[in-house]
Amino acid sequence: TAILSGDQMLIEAYKLLSGVPADKLPKVMQLFNKMATEICEGQQYDVDFESQEHVTIEEYLKMIRLKTSVLLANALQIGAYIAGASEEEQQAVYQFGINIGLAFQIQDDILDYKRDNNTGKPSNNDLREHKITLPLIEVMERGDDTLREEIIALLKRCDSDEEAVNKLHNIVIERGGMEYAAATMQAYIQRALHLLSKYSDTPYRTALMELCAYIAERDR
Repeated sequence: TAILSGDQMLIEAYKLLSGVPADKLPKVMQLFNKMATEICEGQQYDVDFESQEHVTIEEYLKMIRLKTSVLLANALQIGAYIAGASEEEQQAVYQFGINIGLAFQIQDDILDYKRDNNTGKPSNNDLREHKITLPLIEVMERGDDTLREEIIALLKRCDSDEEAVNKLHNIVIERGGMEYAAATMQAYIQRALHLLSKYSDTPYRTALMELCAYIAERDR
């Protein structure tokens, strides 16, 4: 049912794209199809990482850029292109989307470790599903071999052992994984805001700035 629903939603997306002015449709289709391919690639990386014992920060950021950021970035670029923006302006708003997408996903990682989150999912759900996200990756990269071996051993038990989940949660908190992730998220927000500073003060820029604030502060 989920696969069929996804297929139908893609069909609906193409129906909407058919309403784009004819002179702009070829580039819009090119951008949309490239985005869809990248999202599939990112999702496959996400699935692959569930069976790996270690993922680097660089690999993880690439995965979330493809899985999440390119959707926002391409939506913004397509809108800018249809509105008549220059190539330089399109690229700037594309990079804005990449940065807020990365920030959004990292904030999602942070919320998963918060026991009082409002996401509707239990805390530490990523650990139970063997999803290695940024707070844990940073702790593993900074730790010594003994710590990494302990983390890997605990991860293997997380799907059925709440004690292992709680131990991993505490390791991430005590070793500063949450602080690192929060600082990284804020860095992407600041990069996004810097890109917006190049534009004149309009309601559209204000709306995008408010989106940055929402992403940084959201609790769900």
